[in-house]
Amino acid sequence: MMPGFMQLPGDFKLLLQILIHDYESLPERTPEDWCSMASTAEKTGLIPYLYWSIHQENIFKLIPESVRNRMQQIFYGSCARNIRIEKQLEAVLQKLAEINRPCILLKGSHLAWRIYPDPGTRPMGDLDILVQMSDLDLISGVLHELGYHTGVNPDYSLKYQCHLVFLRLTGGVPLEVHWDLFRPSLHCPLEADALWTHSRSTTVLNCPVNILAPEDALIHLCMHFAVQNFCRTGFKGLLDIHLIILKCDINWERVRGNLETGQALRPVLLCLHLTSLIYKTPLPEFTEKLFSEEQIPRDILQAAVSTMCTGLPDHPALERFTSDLNAKPRIISKLRYFLTVLFPDPGSLRALYGLSSGLFPLVKGYFRRWCDLIHRHGKTLIPFLRHQTPGDRRLQQTTLRLRQWIGSDSDRDNHS
Repeated sequence: MMPGFMQLPGDFKLLLQILIHDYESLPERTPEDWCSMASTAEKTGLIPYLYWSIHQENIFKLIPESVRNRMQQIFYGSCARNIRIEKQLEAVLQKLAEINRPCILLKGSHLAWRIYPDPGTRPMGDLDILVQMSDLDLISGVLHELGYHTGVNPDYSLKYQCHLVFLRLTGGVPLEVHWDLFRPSLHCPLEADALWTHSRSTTVLNCPVNILAPEDALIHLCMHFAVQNFCRTGFKGLLDIHLIILKCDINWERVRGNLETGQALRPVLLCLHLTSLIYKTPLPEFTEKLFSEEQIPRDILQAAVSTMCTGLPDHPALERFTSDLNAKPRIISKLRYFLTVLFPDPGSLRALYGLSSGLFPLVKGYFRRWCDLIHRHGKTLIPFLRHQTPGDRRLQQTTLRLRQWIGSDSDRDNHS
């Protein structure tokens, strides 16, 4: 049972009732309740899985026809989109099999075809694979042959990030090629070599491929949910965690051992606690001792639920910038942070744009940096600041408190 201090809005309650198969009060719901719930489910990306669940339980008659039709439209749209993504992924996997180079499917690429009941029930915005660092140049060349390109200088990504983003000239979703799960500043306990050692061979789309061991996949999803997105992927992100716990035989002692190192303890505990509260996910006894208020303060749970109910921001980079700026206590520290965004350190700027040594290329690099910021955020910055409400600022403070407690990435670069 959820604590009283973190009660959910009514539309979220109805949504979760269906997801956890609690149908007792459904006949009492009004058409307005169903419309509000469907709108919330659509915003959170849960309609495809929700529609599949309702179809399996045959409770369509309780839902207004207009809502059923809208849910059906979104579900089949998700299925059609994932069929196109499936062909895109299949072409990449076939090519990697031809050159005998292994890869590990990550996140949605893994979940849609191995964990969810139907690939169409897990919407995806991109594809993620993990490759070995020694194969990166070869695989980049192969992807180039398939029509992919990357607009970021690889030297920058190798130094500051953990993946390259490949875009296909003929369309399709972005393909993120990882050589590690998280950038070095996060100190994740999941080391790349160990991931390959514990990974499992399988077949997806008739192609040989590897998937993460369930324990590694669980920690990866928790870290991604809490550290990279600060719970903003909401109930969809927790559903991933819930299903992987239900569907996989997890060695919890290995999970426990991994939590004793790195910075994974707080984000993983937070995700497991939220999943058990919201989805009633069964967890081993040792986790209960770690869910005390001393370990996870009440205001952190409240902050997590608030951000989950809000969803992903329309302008995440701008929201993060204003949140960080407002967090600075003095004018001088605000100014220093602002100048850091405009004038990143020369080393990272040279890596970002592939600049040669010398003063003149560096000056050109800073000018290019400013042009990029104007191009990416110029049209949205003024409307974003103009329409900031007290509620938006409170949410930024809530998200900042959550980030500080997680201790995730205070040193994250400011190159977005």
